[in-house]
Amino acid sequence: MINEQISLFNYGCPEKEDLASKYLLSSFSYNNFCADQERINLENKYSDLLVLTNTNNRQSVSFQLNKNNGVYGWFKYKEGFSPQLVSGFLDEMNLNGNDTLLDPFIGSGTTSLVGSQRGLKTVGIDVLPTSKLSFTAKTNINNYDIEELSSLIGTIREMKRPLDFSKRINWVNITKYAYPDSTDFDLRYLSDWIENTNQYSKISLNLLKLATVNSLEELSYTTKAGQYLKWDSRSKKIQERNEKRINKNLAPIKPALKKGKLPEPYDHIANKLKIMTNDIQAFQNQHISNNAGTFILDSVLNSLPKISENSISGTITSPPYLNRYDYTRTYALELAFLGLNDADFKNLRQQLISSTVENKSKIDWLRSLYYDLDKENDFKKIVSILNADTTLEEINKAMEKRKDNGDLNNKGVIRMVKGYFEELGFILFEMHRIMKKGALYYTVNDNVRFGGEVIPVDFISTSLAEKFGFKPIRIETISQQKGNSSQQMKKFGRVPLRKSITVWKNT
Repeated sequence: MINEQISLFNYGCPEKEDLASKYLLSSFSYNNFCADQERINLENKYSDLLVLTNTNNRQSVSFQLNKNNGVYGWFKYKEGFSPQLVSGFLDEMNLNGNDTLLDPFIGSGTTSLVGSQRGLKTVGIDVLPTSKLSFTAKTNINNYDIEELSSLIGTIREMKRPLDFSKRINWVNITKYAYPDSTDFDLRYLSDWIENTNQYSKISLNLLKLATVNSLEELSYTTKAGQYLKWDSRSKKIQERNEKRINKNLAPIKPALKKGKLPEPYDHIANKLKIMTNDIQAFQNQHISNNAGTFILDSVLNSLPKISENSISGTITSPPYLNRYDYTRTYALELAFLGLNDADFKNLRQQLISSTVENKSKIDWLRSLYYDLDKENDFKKIVSILNADTTLEEINKAMEKRKDNGDLNNKGVIRMVKGYFEELGFILFEMHRIMKKGALYYTVNDNVRFGGEVIPVDFISTSLAEKFGFKPIRIETISQQKGNSSQQMKKFGRVPLRKSITVWKNT
């Protein structure tokens, strides 16, 4: 993998200086409105570690390569990454069957699945119930009975909801009226049947549940669009909203989404399950071993302090990006189907790493956690390192100044940015403690910009990692950079931002 990377910063070479000018910044604050010397210092400090990777690209660090890639496409997790990316890093790690591979933000389970197929012990952590559902389905790939699944597919195709059945699928405010009435009733009938039948094995019913969850968006009047769900005008939600607007003499909203005819639920879900069954049969025919692995349904901040020291041989992960995306909104249909109510959504949102403006500070909760675990000194050490970090201080002050100048469209951005790096500090401290000496730690992440202020997440996280005991090895950046929000570009112009993979070694 390293041979397929180009070091950008051997100065004196005109071609590489051109690349450096593309991927490095000389200013982080629009019109020099805020101090940015600390960010410039980081850019200078770590520029020699930055490499342009030819191995990984925008597709490999996202879900795009997984869409039609067998078991890896079973759950449409847009924030995931490809098995090819994981395989490349595992080649570099050179682990064996006695080693344990960790993904503290497991998402759809790609890291664990690839690792288990190589005979590794794997541990995955995630707070989302959808991740547990996906993990369980994928790690049982060698345990399914093809004949049983074929029978289950037939049962779903032939399923008929009683005409007098009118119970609705579980919903929250975000998902109310997401489906046509008949689809809503069909989904509830199927959900009840899955919970009550004893005709099929638990793992087959879990697979059916995943096939259903993976069908919800296509069966609904919605589609995932950035931070929110986009709605079709046929939904009662939009119709009721427009009635209220008309009563107030306001023009009705004209939703951009027009999904056309929606599929029939049971046939559509059966087709999904058939595809998954074909994937299973193809996999089983290859006679590839697949260790079960361990899944921890919990906040990473709560679970890492409880993992044994020096127990992890390598880590490949991608945390939530600092981009305001709220996973409880993005995956609202899926989470509601799994039974979460509005209170559950609010609690889950606060357990996620601070990456949305609705996140509240976790520092008091972390203090209580560490004191309860008799780790008071660890808490104080982490906070001391974070408070002494001059780059974080500069960014926090810049966010306050931008807010006062009216450049932030939501003051929650200040709390979100501060909380994100605060929580990252606790994660890095614990990762240093639980990882073996010499173990490699790979992280996919994005740089961001708020209110005209660029926040180089890759270099800041590398600086923090170094302070918590890791040695920076390299920072891969893919050739395609990302833009900024349309609101920012209109006010502050466009600044291309790196999408990076940081590589650190535990010392």
